[in-house]
Amino acid sequence: MRLQALSLFFVLAAGGCSSNSNTVVFVDELSEPAQADLCEEFLDLFCSIPANAAFCDDPCIDTGCTPVANNGDFTVECADITEDEVLDCGDIGDELACAGGPGCIADALAGACL
Repeated sequence: MRLQALSLFFVLAAGGCSSNSNTVVFVDELSEPAQADLCEEFLDLFCSIPANAAFCDDPCIDTGCTPVANNGDFTVECADITEDEVLDCGDIGDELACAGGPGCIADALAGACL
């Protein structure tokens, strides 16, 4: 019985040390520098898809992450959108994956670059 109790202790202890990989982080809760970093990561993914070349070839889009973050546009455009949703949009890169909000980084960049 004591051995079972020790085994259970170690199983529970190991579970208690797990990472917080299931933590939901909303874009509008990030600091401006963190939003700019997320934008850069999004663009790295999104722009690696040939179908998105026209959007990504715009020099304003390419250099817009920090100014748009500093202006607060990501906070407004990405309210209630998670980092994971943004990165999934960037990774898949099509309208279906980005519809309903996850394309908010691209939307904010496009709005700032008009």
